[in-house]
Amino acid sequence: MSYTPPAGTAAAVSWAGESPYTPPPGTAAAVAFGDPVPAGTALFPSPLGALSGTALVVFPQGQALIPSPLGVLTATALAPPTGVALIASPLGGVAGVAYVLPAAIGRFEGPLGSMSGLAWHGQPADPAPDVGQTTLKWRARVTLGGVDRSDQLVGPVSVEGAENEAAVASFAFDPEGSVDVIALAGQVVVLEFERTSGPAYLRRMFTGVVEEAEFDMQTGVVSCLCHDQFQEIMAGQTRAWIDAAVGGRWSEAVSGTPADNFAYLQARLESVPKSMALDPYGVPTVLPWRGGDIAKAATLTPDDWLDGTPRLTMPSRDSLRTRVVVRMQYRYQRLRARYITAEWSQPIGWFIWRETSGERHSLQWLSVAMVKSACEGLSGWEIIGTMDITSPAPGVYLNEGWDDGGIVITPDEAPNLALGFTTYLGTRWQQTVTEDYTVTVVNDSLETALGKEIADEIGANLVAEFDQAAWETDASVGPGPVLVVSEPSTTPPPIGDTIEVWQPEGFDEAARDEIMRTLLDQAWVRLATATRTGRISLDVSIRPDLWLDWWLTIEATKVRAAGKVAAYKHVLDPDAGEATTSLEVALALPGNVHQALPTWSLPATPADTSPAGTYTCTIGEYVGGLETSVPFDEATMVGFSTNLADLLTDAEKASREWYPLQLSIQAPDLEETARDPLTLTTSATINVAVPTDLLEFI
Repeated sequence: MSYTPPAGTAAAVSWAGESPYTPPPGTAAAVAFGDPVPAGTALFPSPLGALSGTALVVFPQGQALIPSPLGVLTATALAPPTGVALIASPLGGVAGVAYVLPAAIGRFEGPLGSMSGLAWHGQPADPAPDVGQTTLKWRARVTLGGVDRSDQLVGPVSVEGAENEAAVASFAFDPEGSVDVIALAGQVVVLEFERTSGPAYLRRMFTGVVEEAEFDMQTGVVSCLCHDQFQEIMAGQTRAWIDAAVGGRWSEAVSGTPADNFAYLQARLESVPKSMALDPYGVPTVLPWRGGDIAKAATLTPDDWLDGTPRLTMPSRDSLRTRVVVRMQYRYQRLRARYITAEWSQPIGWFIWRETSGERHSLQWLSVAMVKSACEGLSGWEIIGTMDITSPAPGVYLNEGWDDGGIVITPDEAPNLALGFTTYLGTRWQQTVTEDYTVTVVNDSLETALGKEIADEIGANLVAEFDQAAWETDASVGPGPVLVVSEPSTTPPPIGDTIEVWQPEGFDEAARDEIMRTLLDQAWVRLATATRTGRISLDVSIRPDLWLDWWLTIEATKVRAAGKVAAYKHVLDPDAGEATTSLEVALALPGNVHQALPTWSLPATPADTSPAGTYTCTIGEYVGGLETSVPFDEATMVGFSTNLADLLTDAEKASREWYPLQLSIQAPDLEETARDPLTLTTSATINVAVPTDLLEFI
C-alpha cells in the first residue's frame, strides 16, 4: 500500500515491503524498512497493553494504512510539534500520543506482534505551545543503561552546560531493590523533559554516561553524576573532521604538540569566533558567536522570566584587552660562501735593473714553490680552480750596450721563478639569521574609549634546524655552495658572497607566513573574547528547548540587549513543583555590528642592510738590503719580502736591514655582520574592529 500526503508537503511513501523511503530534502537520508531506529518512542495504550514504537507525524495531517498481525490498522497523524494518533484496530480503538523524534524506519513492538511504521525526522517545534507556563504538568524521564528509572526518581534532576565544556547532569533514584552501584559507572544516561498534560511534548536534554554513582547506605538512594563525554568524543574525531567543522588555523609552532585531538580542537578554536559543544543527543556542534549561522532566536520579556532576573554584568576591568602584541621569531641558517682573489705581480725590471751609470742590480727571486706554499697555507680557505703563475722567459737580460754579459735566466731556472700569480680562494660557513617580528593588533575604538592600553602578548618561534655536521668539515658536501669538486674549473668563480638559505618545506617562508596569520587570528579572537565577557543572567520557567545555539533578545524595562546563550542549567524538581531554566547570555560591548575575521596584510620581510665585505687578499712587497730599508716587522709587512742580491762589502752588509725571503698572504676577515648571528627586526601596528552586540539603555 502507499500513502500520498496532501499536496506540497512530502513525497509519496510506501508503508510496507522492503522498498526504501526517501524523505523530503533536508530531513534524513533514505533508509530501508526495518532499519534500526536511532531514537524515538510513542506509547499507545490499548486493551492489550501499551504498544511501544516510533510513529509518523506528517504535514499537516494524513491517513495511513498499517499492516499488522491482526489486520490493517488505520491511523491519523497530526502535524508537529506533537500529534495524537487515533488507531482503529479489530480489538478496538488504540489511542496514543505520537512523539516526533529524530527517527527513520522502525517497528512497533507490542503484545500483538511487530508492526512496521515510519517516524518523521526532527525534534518538536521550539518551543511547545505552553512550555514556560507555570501551570505546565511535566515529569523528568531518565533512562539509565537502557532501563527507565523515571518512576524511581528522588529529588531534582538537573542538566547544565556551557560553551567548550562538557555538559553535566545529576539525578537520584530509589531502585526499590538491589542495584549494582559499581556497574553504573559508564552506563549510558538519557534525560528528557516530558509534558504530561495537553499536547504531547518530549524533549531530549542530555545524553551521556555516569561518571560517579553514590549509594546512600541508610535510604538506598543512588545519586548519579553524569557527563556527556565531550572530551572523549572530540578526542575521537579526526583532525580532518575538526578542520572542516571548525575552520580557522593551527600551527604546532604556536600551540605545541597536542596531547590528543581534543587538545587540537581547543587550539584550533583559539583562532575562530566559535565554540564547540555536544548537543543533547551527543552530536558535536560548532557554535558561531554571531552571524547568520545562528538560526534559532527568541525574544524574552518580563512575562518570561522569574522574579529577580535578569541581571546584567558588563566586562570586568581585568578581562578587557585593547591590544595584543604578536611576537614571532623565524630562525634559519644562511649557507654562505665567499670567493676572493689573491694576486700579486711585478715586471721583470723590478727584480733586475741597471742604473744609468751602468751599475747592475738584482733582487732575490720569488719562487713558484713559495707561491704554492703561501696559497695552500691559508687556513680556512680552499683554492678554487688552478693557480695562475707567471714565470719569466728564459734568456739574457740587461746585456745590450754593456760588455759585462748581462743577467742570464736559464731554461731550467725560469719555470721555478715567479713574476706574479693569481689565485681564487673560497670559504664557507653558516650564519644564523633571526627574523624578529612585532605586530601589535589594536582595538583602537575601545582603547580610545578607555584612554589607556591594556595589552596581552602572544608569540611563536619557527626554527629551521640545519644538522649536518659534515658540512662544516668537508667542503665537497652539499647543500649550498660546494667549494671542492673533482674536476677544477678554469672559469673564475663569482667574486663576492654566495648565499643560500636553509628553509626546508614546513620551515620555509610559507610556513612562517601561516604561523603569523595564525597568531594574528588568535590576537583578534582574544580581543573579541575580551569584549564578550559581559553576561545577562536570567531564570525562566522550564525551556528545555533552549540550548547553546540560541540567540536571545532581552526586552527589560531599562535595557534592551541581545546575545548568544553561553551557558544554561535546567532543573526539574518535582518535590518543589518547580521546573526552571537558568541562562547566561554572552554580551559584547554596545554597537550591534557583526565583524568577520580580517584578511591580514603581513609585514614585509625585514631587510638586511649589512655592508659588503672585502674580497681581495693583502699582499705587499718589501725589499731589504737597501740603504733605505727599515727593520722588518712580520706583523705589518705582509706579502713578498726579498733582499738586494748585489755584491756588497761586509761593512755595507752590516749597516743595512735584511729581510726573510718569503711570501705571506693575509686573507680578509669575515665581518661580524656576515659571520655572527644576525637579527633582522620589523614592527607594525594593525587597527581592527571586533563584533559588538545590541545593548541599549532605555
